[in-house]
Amino acid sequence: MGLKLLKVSLEENFKLNGFDSRIHCIKFDFKEPSKVGYHYHEYIEILFFFSGNGIVFVNGRPYLYRADTLIIVNSQLAHAIDIISPSQYACIKVMPDIFYANEFQYALPFISELRDAHIFERDKTTEMGIHSLVQDIMQEWEQMHFGFEMVIRSQLLELFVYVLRCLHKDCSIYPLKKVGPEIQTAIFYIAEHFATVTEQELANICHLSYTYFSYLFKKTIGKSFKKYLNDTKIYQAEKLLLSTKKTITEISQETGFSTTSHFIAQFKKKNGTSPAKFKKIHCFRNG
Repeated sequence: MGLKLLKVSLEENFKLNGFDSRIHCIKFDFKEPSKVGYHYHEYIEILFFFSGNGIVFVNGRPYLYRADTLIIVNSQLAHAIDIISPSQYACIKVMPDIFYANEFQYALPFISELRDAHIFERDKTTEMGIHSLVQDIMQEWEQMHFGFEMVIRSQLLELFVYVLRCLHKDCSIYPLKKVGPEIQTAIFYIAEHFATVTEQELANICHLSYTYFSYLFKKTIGKSFKKYLNDTKIYQAEKLLLSTKKTITEISQETGFSTTSHFIAQFKKKNGTSPAKFKKIHCFRNG
């Protein structure tokens, strides 16, 4: 009997008054165990659990939640929720451009392959005052008084500041440096062309020498171009393993690895297991 594939759907942007909304807030109240299927979208997704217990899966990796847990899922990553006991939670989706261009370094931990999700337990969320802040955001969204979008943006930026300071204090993120237009261009280009892009090609696009581009990328991101690109390919491969019937060879080709054996070696190095075993484990767990 073959594996039951997960249904991983691309979620459309929420429309408000006929236009794509940069923010979307929803409050869920599950009275019994349930599942929220795998999906992905452009939004950064902020999940705050007021009550209950369960697991949030991000590209197959489990993050346990209980009351007062905050989980932030990075943009474009497939995620699902296994609700084990009755749960109430707020789901706040926000486009990465909530950060202005000159604040791009603060968006990086939530849109790039530096990490897939961030989790904070009750001790941290209590210290940061997240419970009341999320309640205020949800109230603004529900009432939608004049100018509510600006109020919610300011509240979300406050939340992100708390989170970034906490991550910085715990040394969970590379020291954030100002991101110039060249590296911003590189990050977005990699996201679109990860299977074929080369370091020399990006250096040319950014109008920099190969040597200086390599130096600037690592200095800004904290990873070499090669390591960052490799991690991006692995994240994409995980999504394909969970949601398609493609073979390991087809996925290795689609994500730009030179050979299947190289793909398997890199995947195992990052995840501690082979692509085939990863697929079997997570399709069984979430199917």
